[in-house]
Amino acid sequence: GTIKVVTDPPGANLYLNGIKTADFTPFTGSLNPGATRVLIEKSKYKSLDTTVVIRGKETTVLDVNLKPTTVWLNVFSTPSGATVNIDGKDYGRTPFSYEWNLAGVENQSSKILILKLDGYDEHRDVIKLVPSKIPLEFKHGFKVPKGQCQITSSPSAAQVFIGGMYRGVTPFSGEMDFGSYDVKVQLDGYENLEKEF
Repeated sequence: GTIKVVTDPPGANLYLNGIKTADFTPFTGSLNPGATRVLIEKSKYKSLDTTVVIRGKETTVLDVNLKPTTVWLNVFSTPSGATVNIDGKDYGRTPFSYEWNLAGVENQSSKILILKLDGYDEHRDVIKLVPSKIPLEFKHGFKVPKGQCQITSSPSAAQVFIGGMYRGVTPFSGEMDFGSYDVKVQLDGYENLEKEF
């Protein structure tokens, strides 16, 4: 009889009754009728060990969708360059790509992903890594943290310009993105104050 073994993805090692075939999958060959043990192995995929019955003058087809034991994790951030920390260990910076080996059941669990970037609030998330042919992608856009800006003058009622934009008069109080700003405070009859804060 004939046996035809097809795998997705192709290129798997094939053993028939414990003997490795010269070809990788897909494979077609002739065998004596009867029970045949078929072992299929491919790196980063679960092995398949099964038995098929070969019948004379017939073609037995074994079509196997191999199950992966790994998954690619891709992490992106805006802006890029954030430190990628998973379960307390730093792995690199965004954009980040890593192939996780999940062959052991103990490795298939939720993990804590932390993204850190200077000048931004730390971001935490829980990710679930499961074997897959499709990469797991995580994207995060950092928000610029806010701070309180307060400007006073004596006498009061001086005009306040921040970054060249008129913002009000003293005493001034407002929420602004973290960062450095050119500040100008002016009042008729007094010398202007210009500083970077």
